Amino acid sequence: MGRKNFRQKLENERKKSIIKKIIKKLLLLFFIIGIGFLLVSQTYSLTRPLLEKEIVNFSKEFLMIKELSIVGASEFADREIRSFVNPMIEINPNIFTFPSENVKLFLSTRPYLENACIRKEIPKRLVIEVKEKKPVAILLDTELKLLDENGEVIRPMATGENIDVPVISVADNP
Repeated sequence: MGRKNFRQKLENERKKSIIKKIIKKLLLLFFIIGIGFLLVSQTYSLTRPLLEKEIVNFSKEFLMIKELSIVGASEFADREIRSFVNPMIEINPNIFTFPSENVKLFLSTRPYLENACIRKEIPKRLVIEVKEKKPVAILLDTELKLLDENGEVIRPMATGENIDVPVISVADNP
């Protein structure tokens, strides 16, 4: 019986020794993780103002719309599109969050446009390409209006605009 107790005691001592080693290793691991966490949090708190400043500078330099280019538009269309889009740029100048769907909807309601396309060019540029309907006649009613090939009114004729197309007048019959 003495040998059994001795072996059992030895086995218990060996198990306790292994458990102590595991506990020491776990404590060391937690200590290293804690130190790592402190280092990362301190580094972040020290570099955060610099990072925020650089992010803002990057955003201003590359992501803010600074130029609006309207391609293929007459003076009338250019003026009307700019008057709609410029206030939107002032409210939301970020090229990624700019609501181009609202501009597309606006452009789709313009009777003088055949089609339009919006492109965001990084850095700083919003491009609107339009193709206007071609006027084929001028309607003389209470004011001069440009007509397309389907006889639909495209837009009012601008003062000083010179277009060489037939004029159709609407006469009042008594």
